[in-house]
Amino acid sequence: ETSRIRTGTGVVTIETDGFAPRLPGSDPQYLVGVSLDDVALDRTWLTGAEVRSARSIRLRLADGPSNWAESSRPPSLSSTDQPPTTANPPTPDPS
Repeated sequence: ETSRIRTGTGVVTIETDGFAPRLPGSDPQYLVGVSLDDVALDRTWLTGAEVRSARSIRLRLADGPSNWAESSRPPSLSSTDQPPTTANPPTPDPS
């Protein structure tokens, strides 16, 4: 399967290897590998800058899980020193 996404800097082609259509209620497929511009990644996330500058993203799917990128965690947007902030913090009650 192939899809294309137009970004502000060009077009990214997203391809899948191993895709098999599923019926509702059937077992899912698992993501077992990702390549960005033909370079294999050992992590499960992409940055916005990577997506905008990419020419191709290839997703490998399988019928069962693998140990691909199991030691990689996405970066946190919050600090461990402070709680995460919200876009709309609660306003104090005026009473």
